[in-house]
Amino acid sequence: MEVVLGGRDIMLSYAYGVVSGLHGRLLKSRDYELFMTAESVKEILSTLEKTSYASGIRQLTGEYSLSEVEAVLSQSLRESYLELSGMVPEKERKALDLIVMGAWDLENIKSAVRAMRNGISQAQTYPVLGVISGQTLSEMVSSPGVEDMVSMLPEPYSTYLSSASLKESPMGFDEELDRSHIRHLLSSTKGELREYVGLLVDSLNLRAILRCKASDVDASSHVLEGGRHVKGGKLYDMLRSDLASEPKVLEGTPYHGAVRDSIKADGGVDFPSLEVGLRSAVESELEFKSKLEPVSIYSILSFLNLKRDEMFRLRAVIAGKWFEVGSDEVRVWIS
Repeated sequence: MEVVLGGRDIMLSYAYGVVSGLHGRLLKSRDYELFMTAESVKEILSTLEKTSYASGIRQLTGEYSLSEVEAVLSQSLRESYLELSGMVPEKERKALDLIVMGAWDLENIKSAVRAMRNGISQAQTYPVLGVISGQTLSEMVSSPGVEDMVSMLPEPYSTYLSSASLKESPMGFDEELDRSHIRHLLSSTKGELREYVGLLVDSLNLRAILRCKASDVDASSHVLEGGRHVKGGKLYDMLRSDLASEPKVLEGTPYHGAVRDSIKADGGVDFPSLEVGLRSAVESELEFKSKLEPVSIYSILSFLNLKRDEMFRLRAVIAGKWFEVGSDEVRVWIS
């Protein structure tokens, strides 16, 4: 039987070929070890001129600051995203932008709000992708309050921020922002992207349930429908089970280990551990799907996660060299 490829299949087949090539250019563990034994940041940058970071590195001339180095490292991720997203059909590309660029915008908004509330003059923001510029983020940090920030942001972020700032919730400000964004994604995606958003719903719901359980708060009004693995009866079982029983409910899902390892012996929850574990579970599931269905948007999303992680590891290594931090401590940063 002859298989006829449609326009979407042809575009994604080409994208998969590009992704395969980009995978081969990702840095390896031995590269990071080499960077940590380098004499200086300049030596690291010289080595990077032979990698996918070359075009950005060549822009650095004369004296340069650490922030300028970080900016050119970000350029490689931005170029990869723009190249790959250009191979996605237009309707799906708009949804992909909402997911990928939206994730960067949302984290930058959170950082700007934290800095403003804590009286810090500079926020740790990364305007790598997205529509919110570094200038806007700087103005947000120096604004008198969240209400003033709202007017600086385009939609849908202004609505997210306004809603999160007005709502009193056990979930906290950051997770209310996530909740607004994911609800928007649920109504704006379908197909493979909708399945990926389902993983984000799972992660959000599990954080909400465990936070509510740890605070003796009813979690039923803090979860969203539309999860990928934790839905229907399983979601209901999560809501009605006690905290110690939650890992058993999640057996057979990608999140079992993350939730099990985050619950403390005294009945509390290690939320930083939970966050890391859930993020790892989502990324592992995405990687699995990309191998199962290589000619798909899963392959693009999985590669972008790897490229993002590479950028942050590389930034950590260079910052460590810049501030003369010991190699053992830097290894902990990038582990």
